[in-house]
Amino acid sequence: MSELPLSEQFQSALKGVNNIVNSNLRKDSTEFSLKLEQIIHQLDNVKSSILRLALFSINETIEEIATKHIQYLSIDYYIASCLELNMDRKSRAKTLKSSQKFYLQFLHSLDNYEILDKSQSQLLEHFKDPYNPTLEELRPSDPTQRREYKIENFKQEKALNERLKIIDQVDNLDDEIVRQVYIDQLKLFALNALQSYEGNMLELEVLKNIPEPKIEEEDHPDEVLPFEYTDKLETLKSPLVSKQGRVLKPFTIVSDRNQLRSKVYGTGQVLPSMTVEELVEQELQNGGMVKPQQPQDNDEEAGDADKYHDQETYKARQWDEFKEANPKGSGNTTNRG
Repeated sequence: MSELPLSEQFQSALKGVNNIVNSNLRKDSTEFSLKLEQIIHQLDNVKSSILRLALFSINETIEEIATKHIQYLSIDYYIASCLELNMDRKSRAKTLKSSQKFYLQFLHSLDNYEILDKSQSQLLEHFKDPYNPTLEELRPSDPTQRREYKIENFKQEKALNERLKIIDQVDNLDDEIVRQVYIDQLKLFALNALQSYEGNMLELEVLKNIPEPKIEEEDHPDEVLPFEYTDKLETLKSPLVSKQGRVLKPFTIVSDRNQLRSKVYGTGQVLPSMTVEELVEQELQNGGMVKPQQPQDNDEEAGDADKYHDQETYKARQWDEFKEANPKGSGNTTNRG
């Protein structure tokens, strides 16, 4: 148990919460998980100190609580919000459920001191199981009412944030103003708690339907480093293939060691070793391609055709000259009647 005063324990824990929320670390990293675990442990110590000092009772009202003690009513809210940050897949569902319990405990504490507004108080009374409400009990089923509910919450949140701008000046403010600032902060946390609770319920429904990954045991007779390599099967001391047929060690079979060595400083890809013309010539010689037939020379045929046409033209001209020289009937002069 820490020997620091409760106020210093509380402020130290809040500083840790602020740092982890604004951290640039990956939420699924080991470093983040360790820091988060330390902060949750700090908050748990603060809660233990509050319970040990018996600062709150269900038989008293908010007016009976000292102003400096009102802020400690938020301890369950801080624990719940930090539990939400745990992103470990194996324990995600479990931590979300724990977070839900702290959120509800925080809301019921505020309801006991009549800090919640009327609609929030009625919402808690509507739960059949005070610490295990259903999603239907948490929000209106009608989409229009649900939208109006969210709009109203947004307006309240905006107004509370506006009033809480002076929270850093509480040491210089009047006691009544400080008291109201702490109460307004609790009201803002109540809005956030209800929204977070609803979001967690939806996530839990998704996680419930995700099958757990199956871990298959594989046969590893000897540890094989990913960079181990050999170019001769004779040099292998451990099996190449497991009983299940899995390749345990990569290997390459080559006919010439120089062939393998030549690839070390290569381009990383197979380059062409001959030109297109050389490939075509090789295919023609091997019978892989057939040389296309060249079209026959038709000059001779064309000459014969031209000669034939010239002869026909000459004969036609001779016949025309003969007919002009010998008109029809000119040769029959003896048998005219």
